[in-house]
Amino acid sequence: MQIAPVVPGSISGVFRDLPDAVVAIELTTKSIVYENLAAQQFFQISHLIGRTAEALTQHLDHLDLIEDALGRLALSRDDSESQSVSFLANRQGLDEQMVDATISTYPGTSPDHPLAICRIKTSRLEPISRQDALLLPEVARVLLNATDDDAALADVARLAIPGLADLCSIFILEEDLTVRQVAVAHRDPTMEQLSRLIHSRFPPKVSGARGTIRTLLDGKPSIVNRIDEEFFAMAAPDERQRALLRRLKIKSYMAVPFLARGHVVGAMTLSSSRPNRYQPGDLALAEGLATITALAVDGYRQRRAAQHASSQLSRAQHELGQNEKLRAMGQMTSGISHDVNNSLSMILGLTEILMNRDADLNDVDGPRGAMQMIQKTAEDAVQTVRGLRQFYLPVEMDVSKRPVDLSEVVEQVARLTRPRWRDQALAKGITIRVESHLADVPLLLGQDSDLRQALTNLIFNSVDALPRGGVIAMHTRVLRESIVVEVADTGEGMTDEILRQCLDPYFTTKGNNGSGLGLPMVLTIVQRHGGTLAIESAVGQGTSVTLNLPIQQRATRSASASRGTTPEHQLKLLLIGFSSLESNQIGPALVGDGHAIVSAATGDEGARAFAENAFDAVLLDAEVRATDANSVGASIRRINPLAPIILVDNLQGEARSSISISPPIDAVVARPLTLRAVRRAINQVGLS
Repeated sequence: MQIAPVVPGSISGVFRDLPDAVVAIELTTKSIVYENLAAQQFFQISHLIGRTAEALTQHLDHLDLIEDALGRLALSRDDSESQSVSFLANRQGLDEQMVDATISTYPGTSPDHPLAICRIKTSRLEPISRQDALLLPEVARVLLNATDDDAALADVARLAIPGLADLCSIFILEEDLTVRQVAVAHRDPTMEQLSRLIHSRFPPKVSGARGTIRTLLDGKPSIVNRIDEEFFAMAAPDERQRALLRRLKIKSYMAVPFLARGHVVGAMTLSSSRPNRYQPGDLALAEGLATITALAVDGYRQRRAAQHASSQLSRAQHELGQNEKLRAMGQMTSGISHDVNNSLSMILGLTEILMNRDADLNDVDGPRGAMQMIQKTAEDAVQTVRGLRQFYLPVEMDVSKRPVDLSEVVEQVARLTRPRWRDQALAKGITIRVESHLADVPLLLGQDSDLRQALTNLIFNSVDALPRGGVIAMHTRVLRESIVVEVADTGEGMTDEILRQCLDPYFTTKGNNGSGLGLPMVLTIVQRHGGTLAIESAVGQGTSVTLNLPIQQRATRSASASRGTTPEHQLKLLLIGFSSLESNQIGPALVGDGHAIVSAATGDEGARAFAENAFDAVLLDAEVRATDANSVGASIRRINPLAPIILVDNLQGEARSSISISPPIDAVVARPLTLRAVRRAINQVGLS
């Protein structure tokens, strides 16, 4: 169908030479009627004109965002209105790219053919080079396959050359607070020897806190793009050291700390002979490199601690014989090996994802998301190794327990195990689907890493029972004073004889591929949380494992309150504008979490309540009655600009604030409203 010539001549004059991609869309037909040169170059699609908005993205949920924005503009009578969206852009023959776009009405067009201008911020996109994109996966591979810790770190320093620096040095902050240089690499072997000479003659010291040591102590990255005598004076108090440093011909410098579990374990310095070498993109890449390296350094320390504990165990066995305590400790050590192997399996799977895709480092569904999952899995492995201490330390209160949302844990496990049940299965031509049916459940006082480990074991068992593919279903629900978690599969099932023995330590049907400690470890974790475990299975019909965990934290909260202490997570929350149905849905649940709740039916009541009382945070309904949400939010900001505001809105797709105040809304929750979404928002604004 031929598009009517409705494009004003002024559009080409205004947008033709802009560096950002610009397309004009006719609002009644949602057809593209104009594209500038930048749009042609970015989308690589010949003749966008005449196509609908579907040409911009291949993802239906992102297309919904664009069409929803166009629909809002079509209904608006305000020529100055605009909508902001983010979507994965479809680029013919090239990788998709996440972009930010502003869609606004174009004034002065015919009422019969209103136009919208979609301006995509392509001028500020900074795609990383293929060499940089492959750096993080290669570093992860080197560190995961390391047999010699220091040699692996030396390989990391060499990998940073020459892409990130001419000179790279790696320092470790030992547990006794001494600083050890473990690696140095330079593109010029002569300069590398000079750098080694400098560090051997003038080793870094914590006293004085200069240069690299300051980064170690502060835990903050630094960039210096202009190296002068003032920099040398700061970095080296000794004139002889400064003379040697000048010979390295450094013009730019960057230092990033290694942070693991909130502590600095080392640092990496990157130096270049080019002035003004380091920009924010370089820092983001270096911090990604530092994150992976820090996890490895921390893991190496935990491994050495486990080896030391194992050595102590061997001596104790030799001296004390085979008593019951040592048999239990031996079982626990084997269980730790089993669980750490599961964690390493997930880490390797996630690393394969990093190595097989060429994406933006900041893409939450790409390298950054995979790195976050690697970090979560590595932290769980650390907790598993720490469990060994329970066998040689006195029994004491488990201070590591904290309120846990079991439905949230189930979601995390489904994501963390995806490389095993989806990617590795697909590589074998098998399709396994994981379904989650999750209820809003009360918080449970527990150890989240242990619970994740237990559910991970169950998922892996289900995957092993599905050699031809199938479904794994995970359910959560509340049953009287307990939370029930069920993991069921449509796999091969078990015979009655295997079912009777499956919880016995060391019993396995997997031969050399199994340790026989997966289900016993799950049972141990469940019992540690005061719960019970039930298994139902039939040959050819699958297996169902049910965890029943009692809700114990209410008594704990009451006890702490009677002692005059404040529970760790107790907050005073103000709910404004919610219906009685939603207030009754989330209010009692938040009270059960230990929070104090005040509800206001209208915007006026909410503004008065906030003015008369102190609240930790506000949950605001975007459809609040009497006074609109913008006015209520602005009133709250005038009284306390730092008070977190969580907006609940009727949104589709990605949650974005529909009101405009300064400072802006802190978090947005999309309907349908769930307790888990509210808890996540409370975590997001830093109140957990």
